[in-house]
Amino acid sequence: MIGYRFNETYDLLFNVNNLNNDVHREIIGGPKLGRQWTLKLTGRF
Repeated sequence: MIGYRFNETYDLLFNVNNLNNDVHREIIGGPKLGRQWTLKLTGRF
């Protein structure tokens, strides 16, 4: 996870799960999971 605080009001977070893109199943019979990324912007009032 990488984060950056712009100021006291805004934060930006970037997260990557399964960076090497190793396709696998979490649950038997479930879908195959690959790389997943999330970008999150948080604001405070």
